Amino acid sequence: MTAERQALREVAREFTRREVAPYLQDWEDAGEVPRELHRTAARHGLLGVSFPVDVGGGGGDLLDSIAVMEGMFEEGASSGLMAALFTSGIALQVSALHSKLKPNLGFCGLTFGIGQFRLECRLVSSLSPSLGQIRAD
Repeated sequence: MTAERQALREVAREFTRREVAPYLQDWEDAGEVPRELHRTAARHGLLGVSFPVDVGGGGGDLLDSIAVMEGMFEEGASSGLMAALFTSGIALQVSALHSKLKPNLGFCGLTFGIGQFRLECRLVSSLSPSLGQIRAD
């Protein structure tokens, strides 16, 4: 593992120790992760790690995302938390199709036309993606 990835992993570990572990059981019981956690993770550079820089991401790759996940799981993050916090995993798949589908890069993100569906991946200011699927008229 490179020194940069090791540092990223340590940031993820520290984030989990301070911002997640003390509250995780309450969130699991409530079935909800507070929106502020996404903002905090974004401030620590943990969201959008593998997204291209030109759409607001960190410009890293899959191994950078894995370093973040490993660091968080090492400190006790649950799979439910990871699914809620890193919905970008879905958007990353859409981003990976970028060159193949030749989407229109809009002000807020990527838009793909796939068959009768329109698929949108939007990065908001906190680098939290939103993925929507809308049936065409």
